[in-house]
Amino acid sequence: MRNIEICIDKRTEVMSVLLYISNYRKEYPNLINYNRDIPYVNEVFKSFSKFSNHKAVALLNEIVEKQNFCYDAPYVLVMQLTEDFSVGELLEYPFKSRLKSSPIVLEFLVSVKDFVNESGFEKFFEEHTKTYEKWISEFKETFKADVLAKFEDFYQINTDRRYVINLLPMTNYGGMYYDYRNKDEFVVHYRNKYENEIKFGGNGGTTSSIFYIFTTSLIRQIIEEKNLKVPMAKEFEDKLKNSYTSINNVQYVCFEIANVLEAVFHDEVCPNGEKRVLEKINPKNVERVRKIYDMLKIWRSKNVVIDECLQEVLNLF
Repeated sequence: MRNIEICIDKRTEVMSVLLYISNYRKEYPNLINYNRDIPYVNEVFKSFSKFSNHKAVALLNEIVEKQNFCYDAPYVLVMQLTEDFSVGELLEYPFKSRLKSSPIVLEFLVSVKDFVNESGFEKFFEEHTKTYEKWISEFKETFKADVLAKFEDFYQINTDRRYVINLLPMTNYGGMYYDYRNKDEFVVHYRNKYENEIKFGGNGGTTSSIFYIFTTSLIRQIIEEKNLKVPMAKEFEDKLKNSYTSINNVQYVCFEIANVLEAVFHDEVCPNGEKRVLEKINPKNVERVRKIYDMLKIWRSKNVVIDECLQEVLNLF
């Protein structure tokens, strides 16, 4: 397995800036941190709010109003630009499948490079290099790269794929976005978990949560490539009837399986550490969680790729 890269990508950072000065705030006030008492947020405001009438922002406002452009979609999309912010080949997600190949989205992507050049974003990004390095260093202090290095051994795979953890300073309320659709990399977009500051250290559980997201990426990739059937989980069906959720059934199912796999991984890699409590994974269906756990322990004993048993696990839902 290649080394895990931890970075702050300038493409996702310019997207955060664009979201910050757009109408994204009206639709999704909790997804971007607007607290100007935070020095970096205030610097973004002072440097870029004057460009709120830029063509890129106007197009973004239209996309936010008319499309399902939120949560992971902005960051996954902008990461498909080249390093110089040019538009190359766009993947199926989110441009085609989620955004319906909208000409406005394509026009917006073209305009991002103009925004970068006209707003002085590259200079802003370079001037904050030491700040970004500080946040990356904070993250590394609580992240056990040596544990995650065993990821591919655990899954009996051997690839040259990049494993990337990209920090998103301007985002809010924790959690992670992920992208697995580029066959060359798995990317975790790690959001800032603090409301009144930007900080990426001292959260606890960082290594486990990253393993869980990389696992979710792997499972979803296998499901798509093998065309596996994902039953509707009754709890998720009930959830849809009673409240809004930003995830879909496939994500719900994969999250539960990934949580159980994290428990199995933890048992093997950290046998003397604190055990994961299966009952906490899904308190509404502990019996199924235990069945998944037992099935996955059998899978581990066979020393084969998880593809061999994944459909059987999915059938438990």
